[in-house]
Amino acid sequence: MPTKIRNTNYLRKTMITLVAIMVLPAAIAYTSFAIENQPAPAVNNSPAPLPVVSVISVKTKTHQARLQGHGKARPHFELTLKAEVEGRITAVGPQLEIGHRIDTETVLATIDPIPFEQGVAAAKQSLAEAQLALLQEQREAERARDEWQRANLGDAKASPLLLRKPQLEAAKARLEQARAMLKQAESDLSRTRIRAPFEAIVVERHVAPGQYVKPEEAIATLYSVDRMDVRINLPVQQWSLLPDIDQLNGNDAVVLTSTNGERWFGTVSQIDQHIDNNSRQRSLVVSVANPLQQSPPLLAGTFLTAQIVGIHQGDLLAVPASSLTSTGDIWYVTDASRLAHFQARIVFQQDGTLYVQAPAGLEGDRSNRSLAVLTAPLSSYVSGQVVAPLFNNEVIL
Repeated sequence: MPTKIRNTNYLRKTMITLVAIMVLPAAIAYTSFAIENQPAPAVNNSPAPLPVVSVISVKTKTHQARLQGHGKARPHFELTLKAEVEGRITAVGPQLEIGHRIDTETVLATIDPIPFEQGVAAAKQSLAEAQLALLQEQREAERARDEWQRANLGDAKASPLLLRKPQLEAAKARLEQARAMLKQAESDLSRTRIRAPFEAIVVERHVAPGQYVKPEEAIATLYSVDRMDVRINLPVQQWSLLPDIDQLNGNDAVVLTSTNGERWFGTVSQIDQHIDNNSRQRSLVVSVANPLQQSPPLLAGTFLTAQIVGIHQGDLLAVPASSLTSTGDIWYVTDASRLAHFQARIVFQQDGTLYVQAPAGLEGDRSNRSLAVLTAPLSSYVSGQVVAPLFNNEVIL
């Protein structure tokens, strides 16, 4: 029985193998026929869509230059008031407090005056003694002259020493010295009362009652209140956009703006006549009179942006700052809807708008057409590429 099963299985495998061998050529022939006779792929003859670019219409115009610079407000005078004589602080004025406004000649602190009063008294004594010595020497000189005349020695000449002329000159010199010493002693005594040299704000106090101070030791730091100055640095090439120096001096059209949006109007009070060696820029100073009386007050240390009105400049294109690429190019669309670009020469900029010199190729077109400037050019754009400009959300094909 097992032998019969084995024969049956062998016969079945043999028949399957023969059938597979007979079917394989037919399958290969069918596959080749299907490949050779497959339908051709459908061809899409519609053109590829053009890239859409957002543009704005810009005409060359004459614009008034407005130059922008930055600076920090500083007082007209900054002073660290120092002691001029040595001694102990016996009193500190009630106005010597940070933030207090003080008038000229306000006494801020007092140094013990007793040693200096003694110096004045000693100087007065020396002066009195010198005056007495001079009177005595004048009398001696008169006596010597009388005696010489009574001697009647003919053509003989008396020596200056005999007539006491050198002694008289020495007495006069000692008197002048005594007067100068008294003047110095009185000056030292006056310096024991430390006064404000100008109207100011107390920024810092450095002394306290009982403190011993020496000459050149700081008493207080003062800021003047007459005006506030802002030094503005401008590139040398931008100075050609400013009016003449005579017109610029005293110009009150300078607007100063803080980082908080607060505004003040300033006046050009100083113009440097040199170029800084480090920054290679030229500076001017804008001043605001009575800064603490402004509304709001202009405080020292405020960081400010200055806008200075310049001259009128023609043939300028006003484009958004986003139109400028990282390589300094401005892209635009030609009449043939092709991309082109030019290297931007920025004359000035204000409030996110760049005012650039129109390219030379537009010389004949400035009066009759606008330039379609791209608002956000991509680095992948190629000059001459055909595009579909988008004006005010409307594609122009």
